[in-house]
Amino acid sequence: MKTELSQAKKVIADASAEDEIYSDVRDGATGQIKGPSIKVRVFYKNAYKDPGLASCEADEFLERDIPLTKTVLKDAINILFTGPSTPEEKARGAISELQSAVANGKKPVTIKSVTVKNGVATVTLDDPDKFTTGGTCRVMIMKSQIEKTILQFPAVKSVKFEPLDLFQS
Repeated sequence: MKTELSQAKKVIADASAEDEIYSDVRDGATGQIKGPSIKVRVFYKNAYKDPGLASCEADEFLERDIPLTKTVLKDAINILFTGPSTPEEKARGAISELQSAVANGKKPVTIKSVTVKNGVATVTLDDPDKFTTGGTCRVMIMKSQIEKTILQFPAVKSVKFEPLDLFQS
């Protein structure tokens, strides 16, 4: 059962600061989502549309169905860390700067928490190797991937990041 983004607003508003993690939202054998789901857009950079990086932000989205849980924002961001998943998506030029940390031998950037209060989403990341710093355009692309992915949810009006040294060039 698909749920509209506007219906997700109540789920996000009801989520506690310490979000529960649901391990039983997908069928173990088929991987299919059990229960309500939501179609979200996850934003990427398209290497073919902008090969010279004239624009330093995410410029394309891919749609994904994810379980509608109290961690829907965190789940949507986590998709960015896995990157484009099909050969077709990769062939279209979709890339995730957030995914490239592991490919470059760095410890992965992980999400510690995502909370929303008064329309402000606070995304707290753990970046042990400082992958989110340095290289102005790369940093701006990473930040815009997360911001654009989260701002599609009606409950979110703005995004802030913690710790404050994230996404510094």
